[in-house]
Amino acid sequence: MKKLTLLLALICATASTSAQNEQFDIKTYGEQITNGYELFVDNNEPYPISIELSFELTNLRSKDINKTIYVIPAHTKRHLTNSLSIINKGKSYKYSYKTSFNKGNHHKTLYDEHHIYDLPFKKGEEYLLFQGYNGKQTHQNESSLDFTMPIGTPITAARGGIVANVIIHNNKTCFKRECQQFNNKITIYHDDGTFADYAHLKFKGSSLKKGDSVSQGEIIGYSGNVGYSNGPHLHFVVYRQEIKDMHTIKTQFKIGSGNTVVSLKEKEIYNKGY
Repeated sequence: MKKLTLLLALICATASTSAQNEQFDIKTYGEQITNGYELFVDNNEPYPISIELSFELTNLRSKDINKTIYVIPAHTKRHLTNSLSIINKGKSYKYSYKTSFNKGNHHKTLYDEHHIYDLPFKKGEEYLLFQGYNGKQTHQNESSLDFTMPIGTPITAARGGIVANVIIHNNKTCFKRECQQFNNKITIYHDDGTFADYAHLKFKGSSLKKGDSVSQGEIIGYSGNVGYSNGPHLHFVVYRQEIKDMHTIKTQFKIGSGNTVVSLKEKEIYNKGY
C-alpha cells in the first residue's frame, strides 16, 4: 500500500483560448503508462488546431520543452503530443498543465500569395470599397476591406473552402470596440491554411453549418449592420492564425469581366461582371 501511495499523481488541467468569441470542440487528457504519462488531444473541428502545453512537474521529466506548440489535424482522435517519465520511482510524482489554443497551424507561415479572389458579391452588382487596407477609421495596421452595401445583400465566397465558424445569433450594433463581441460572421478555411472572415452579417443571415464545403462564388449569407459597425457593410479579411496573433493578408481580386486582376483601392467602386 505504501508503494501505491507514493506512485499516485495529481492530474489537473486548465484551458484558455486567444480566439475572440469562438468555442472549439477539442479535448486534452493524459493516460498513465508504465513509466509515466502520455498526453493526447482530440480535435473534432474541421480544421487544424494549435495548442500550447505549459506544465508544472514534480519528479517527472518532459519529453519536450515546456510551452511546446503542437498542431492537431482536423477530425483527429488521440493525437499524441507529449510524454512524461518518472525520474525517481521511489518518490511521489505529480503534474498539472495549462493550455492555450487557437484555430489553424501556428507553424505554417507560407501560403498561396498568388491566389486570385472573386469579389464577394453576385454577378452584375457593384459596391463602394469605403475602407481599404490600413484604413484610418478602423483598419489601422490591418489588411481588411469594407464594402458598403444594403442590409440583406447576398454575400458570395471569394474563395472556396470549409466553413470553420458561423455566428448569426447577434442583433446588437454600436460603433464601439466592445461591440466586436456581437459581430455576426462566417469564417472559411482555405486549402493553403489561411482563413477568411465575412463579418457584420444580418441576424440569422446564413444557413451554413460548420464543416460545410463551399465553392468560390457560392452564396454563403446576407450582409447586415451587426456588431462593431457604423453602417450597413461587409467586412472581409483573409489571415493566417497563430495562437496569440492574427496576421492579415493582402489579396488580389478579379474585377469587371474577370480579365483584370487588381489590389482594391479605398473609395473606388468595383463591378463584378463574371
